[in-house]
Amino acid sequence: MNAYDRREYERLRAQLGGVQKDAKSSPLRDLFRKHPVAVCSTGIAALGLLGWVTLIGPQLEATSVARDELSFTQTQNATMAAHAPALQAQLTSVAPRIAELYELSARVPNMIDQPELIRQLHTIAKDSGVTSLQSIEVGLPQPVANVVPEEQSQELPMPSVEDAEQAGQPEAPQVETAAIAQYNVTMRVNGSPDSVNKFVTNLRTGPRLSVVTRTSVDIGQDGVATSSVSATFYLQQVDVSGLASQLQDLLIASGLEKPDLPADQGSDSEEGADTEPPAAEQGNEGDAVDLPLPDGL
Repeated sequence: MNAYDRREYERLRAQLGGVQKDAKSSPLRDLFRKHPVAVCSTGIAALGLLGWVTLIGPQLEATSVARDELSFTQTQNATMAAHAPALQAQLTSVAPRIAELYELSARVPNMIDQPELIRQLHTIAKDSGVTSLQSIEVGLPQPVANVVPEEQSQELPMPSVEDAEQAGQPEAPQVETAAIAQYNVTMRVNGSPDSVNKFVTNLRTGPRLSVVTRTSVDIGQDGVATSSVSATFYLQQVDVSGLASQLQDLLIASGLEKPDLPADQGSDSEEGADTEPPAAEQGNEGDAVDLPLPDGL
């Protein structure tokens, strides 16, 4: 091999060796060869960031939410614990009123129940000694009107023209409340004057809460008194017995002693609440029902 061939051989060999070297090399490999520590650190950091995003981050967020909920619950418990003595005192003061609520529910039913009303009036008349209970007229229930009180003010300045105009306006109007309704009952009884007076007294203290609004007495020559008595009876428009039962359960749950209750515990009113009134009690045929009764009791 002469010198020229050798030079060509070396040149070709050098070219082929460079091509093989370039084929085996890459930028990442070259970078790793030049900066191995930096490449490893970057890979580890990328893996750590991926683990944070997929695993650790959501767990920390859930832990933060649970911590906030726990803090809120603890704050609420602390607030309730601070108000517990006052609530306990209020419940203690309410306990004696539960029996009164049951009694009110028994004396103020939630419907008229005319057959029961007539039976009660007959019993009152018999106990009073009147000769006869001739008729009973039952009016339709009407909501009880309640006067809205005006706010009391302190020392007032010099009134203006607007104040003078307002002063000429009427008093606070009456508004209807849905808590109580009332209905009028007119009765006609015969008997001695003493028995008629006793009938009126017993009517006021009867099983139903009532207010005698008018009485008129005519005494005949034979000494028999004929009296027309008008009384206002009341109906509850809210579940008073249910309210008393809820208060009773609240007292028992709070650890206080069970209040003294009537023997029936308002059972009569609760049974009446489940009973639909007869069609005759709806009062659709007139404003009053005239029920003539036999003279004998």
